[in-house]
Amino acid sequence: MKAMRIESLNIGRPMVLIRRGRRYSTAMNRKPADGPVMLTRTGFEGDRVSDDRAHGGPERAACCYPIEHYEYWRSRLPGDPTAPAFGENLTTRGLLEDEVCIGDVFAIGAAVVRISSPRQPCNKLALKHDEPRLPLWINETAFCGFYVGVVQEGPIAPGDGVRLVERPHVGMTVAAAARLRVVSQPDAELIKQFVNETPLSESFRASLLARLDRSAP
Repeated sequence: MKAMRIESLNIGRPMVLIRRGRRYSTAMNRKPADGPVMLTRTGFEGDRVSDDRAHGGPERAACCYPIEHYEYWRSRLPGDPTAPAFGENLTTRGLLEDEVCIGDVFAIGAAVVRISSPRQPCNKLALKHDEPRLPLWINETAFCGFYVGVVQEGPIAPGDGVRLVERPHVGMTVAAAARLRVVSQPDAELIKQFVNETPLSESFRASLLARLDRSAP
């Protein structure tokens, strides 16, 4: 089994920025922490989100992004992006979207987390990288990252190993869920399987149900 670990643990708070004449609040400019940080039911101590309707809370306590994708993004984005350029709390190694599944439970440091949903790319990522096509590219590649909820609170540190504790929904990958939200003709039966059988976050479940309604004859 390949090694899984935390490459960087990143903390930040909202700040107001201006890009192309647009003023907006974002917490994406997170910075790496040097040592362990307590992960609580609602997120890392000292970390805040700018819009709690789209991020944060018990189902989306931390955002994870694979370090493996950064090589690809350096070929498409300006400025040689490095972690945590996607605003993630945890930059991971060995946890790719087409391999990990909704409902997977992982032990990290003293904490235990469960994958709850793909991350849905937003315009603030596009503004951060000054590339309006970025959300489209993320949807095309499913290099989206994912959110985790907290099963057991505890400190996590950069360099901590990640151990799979449970995989109750084999094959129900983060990438498959992410693609269902954006493909032109989603598989209705697969949507029902994700919605009814996996512990998706309420917001992502709602987005899949909306696709199901739109695709109904």
